[in-house]
Amino acid sequence: MIRRRQPIRRSSKSIQRRSGRPKRKARIKRPKALSRRWLENVADRVFSLFIRSRRRCEKRCGRELEVTELQASHGIGRAYKATRYDEKNVMASCPQEHQAFTWRPYEFRDYLVEKWGQAEFDRLWAKAQEGVRLGYAPDYIDLIRRYWSREEVQGALFESSERVQKNLTRDVEKALKSVALGADES
Repeated sequence: MIRRRQPIRRSSKSIQRRSGRPKRKARIKRPKALSRRWLENVADRVFSLFIRSRRRCEKRCGRELEVTELQASHGIGRAYKATRYDEKNVMASCPQEHQAFTWRPYEFRDYLVEKWGQAEFDRLWAKAQEGVRLGYAPDYIDLIRRYWSREEVQGALFESSERVQKNLTRDVEKALKSVALGADES
C-alpha cells in the first residue's frame, strides 16, 4: 500500500539565511563624479532639457505641454553615440506618442522617412553606423557648456521642480569647474 505524504506546511515568516542574518538589499551603483559615465549622464540631462524646451510634441499629435510633461525621443536610438546628441535626431514627445512608436518600430521608421525624407534618414543612419562616438570627458564637457548656456535651457530649468534645478545646476557647475582644475582627463 502506498502511503500518502503530508503537504508541506507553510508559514508567514520570511525565510532567513542559515547564518541567521537577513539578506541585505542590493544598492544601486552610481557613477563617480567626473567619470566619463557621470559626465555622459549630466550631458543627457542638459540635452534633454534643451529638446523639451520646444514645449510641444513634435510627433503626430503636436500638443503643447509643459517641459516636465515632455520626453526626449530619439529617432535613431541612444545606443548610437554618433547621433545621440544630434538635434535633428531627437524630438520632444508626449509620453503617449513616445510609447506608441517605441512598441511599433517599423511604423516609426516609416514615420521618420516621411518626416525627414529618405535622404536625411539615410544620412543619419550612415552617421550612426560609422561608430564615431563621444568617449572622452572633454567631449561631454563641451556639449554641456554648449547647451547649458542657451536661453531655452535656462527657461526650461526655471519651470522644473526645485529639486531638479538644484541637482542639475550643482552637477553642471561641478563639471565645468573640473575644466578649470584640469580634471577633465578622466
